[in-house]
Formats: sequence, structure tokens, C-alpha cells
Amino acid sequence: MKRKLISFDWAIKRILRSKANFDILEGFLTELLKEDIKIIEILESESNQIAIEDKLNRIDLKVKNENGEIILIEIQYSAELDYMKMTQEEKLLYDKHEKDRHHEASVYESTYVIGEIMGRKKGKIEGEKAKQIEIARNLLDVLDVATISLKTGLSIEEVKNLK
Repeated sequence: MKRKLISFDWAIKRILRSKANFDILEGFLTELLKEDIKIIEILESESNQIAIEDKLNRIDLKVKNENGEIILIEIQYSAELDYMKMTQEEKLLYDKHEKDRHHEASVYESTYVIGEIMGRKKGKIEGEKAKQIEIARNLLDVLDVATISLKTGLSIEEVKNLK
């Protein structure tokens, strides 16, 4: 059986939901940013939510540095952890998280593809209309409005407006 791995992003967020673990993260951020960091709060963000319908934005942590500046930090994917060492409850939560991510990605991709198809169709229609108008303009000095309308597919009113 192939070993299933989980993302660092998801795992670290599960661990850091408890304020008891803030010291660990503060130490890590202090070393990483080379200045004293104090966590003010974990923000309810897109990636901190378990259910897809609860996702709102992308900010994870609100911290204050040694100068008193407020900094917003998002934890990103950067490593993997062993799925097999998780409790059954953690596995269920992680599997739901992954299912929601896949659903979100497929919705985005579907929307993108549909938009692209619709855009191409609209562009084709606009191009065909522009071609009809160009042909009609070229025929205005040699044919009557009714014949131009018949041959180009433009209405008589559209052809009259080209004069």
C-alpha cells in the first residue's frame, strides 16, 4: 500500500488552534523573521475553516513584532507529514479538508473553462457581425438596401444605419 502523506499547512493549523502551542510558533517566527514576535490571534480564515462554506479569506495569523507593528501571516504548504500516524478523527478531518480543496479546485476549473468557451463564442459572433457589416459597407454603392440585407443577414434597418 502506498503511504499517504498530508500537507504541512493543514497539520500545523490543526496543532496551532490551541493557544497552548503559541509559544512554539512564536519561537519559530522569531527565529525566521529575526525579531521578537508575539501572536495576537489566529484569524478565522479560509484555510483555518474545516467546511468549504465557512471559508472567507487567506490570512492565518495576526502577530505583533518588537516594534509594535501588526503583521498578518499566512502559513503555506512546504512539507508533508505521515498520514498513518494520525488519529482516526484527525484522518477524517484531513480527508474532509482535502475533499473540500479538490471540490474548490474543480469548481474554479469548471468556471474558468465555461467562461473561456463563452468568451470564444461571443468573440466569434462579434467577429461574424463585424464581417457582415464590412461586406455591407462595401456593397452600399453597388446594391440596394434590401439585396444587401438579404445577402449579409443584416436587417434592413442595420444596413440603412451604415449609410
